Amino acid sequence: MSWLILSILTAAANFIWFKLYERWRVNTLVAVAANYPLCVALAYFTGDADLSSWSPSMPWLPAAFVIGFLYVALFVIIGHSAQKLGVNITAVASKMSFVIPMAAVHFYMDQPFTLTEGGALLLALAAIYWQAAVHPSKINHAVAWLLPLLIFAGGGLADSLLQFTESKQLPQQQQALFIMTLFGTSALFGWSGVGLQLLQKQISIRAKDLGAGALLGITNFTTVFALLRAFGSGLPASYIFPLLNVGIIVITALAAAFVFGEKPKGKQWWGLLAALLAIAVYARDL
Repeated sequence: MSWLILSILTAAANFIWFKLYERWRVNTLVAVAANYPLCVALAYFTGDADLSSWSPSMPWLPAAFVIGFLYVALFVIIGHSAQKLGVNITAVASKMSFVIPMAAVHFYMDQPFTLTEGGALLLALAAIYWQAAVHPSKINHAVAWLLPLLIFAGGGLADSLLQFTESKQLPQQQQALFIMTLFGTSALFGWSGVGLQLLQKQISIRAKDLGAGALLGITNFTTVFALLRAFGSGLPASYIFPLLNVGIIVITALAAAFVFGEKPKGKQWWGLLAALLAIAVYARDL
């Protein structure tokens, strides 16, 4: 149980850091790029990856590159969304993306799509709709809808591809190597973006950007590490999954209210309720 609680707290911290970046005047792209080399190092020291077995012919390598790119892009979008729209909307859009891999599994596992899963999908979309319906007046209406939808779709695509890779292409003994490759790819894409902006003299790298990236790297890696340990402790997925998602949404909502003054308004209460119901409906089928 302690591993699950740690995963919930660090996942919520990821959203909170992005909001604090705005206060600290941190460059989000540099911080995101800086977090991934630390994740690679932590994965190496806490895992059992056999670097000598790495090969460019590994079947999961293309997926690792695509997922790595999506992770960087999503973190940058999540950062902008947390800063512009708030932590609540961003967290709900991110956690509701679970319904996409839930639906995608039917395409490559030849499983029937149930009415319960369809209901969870509709509730997830309703949650995003109601959350995004109330946004700061200074934010363009189209942006207020686009950012949550990009997080929802991008997160769902990354999770679907990860799920497919793990079930079809990834041997058990190569999981640590896969995680390192994925984080390494994210670092490559992240620093490529930073390098382009440096060449164009649009940004500069400051110590506080790197420090903010280190904070994100620690919580980002710990979220994944603790979740894997929670699964390995014998807790059933039917217990872990709903508690994880509900916990993240509740913790971020409390942090948004007490730390940033982002109390849910009007339809956002309906959005939070729909998000929790979507998780509860899906959990019944686990």
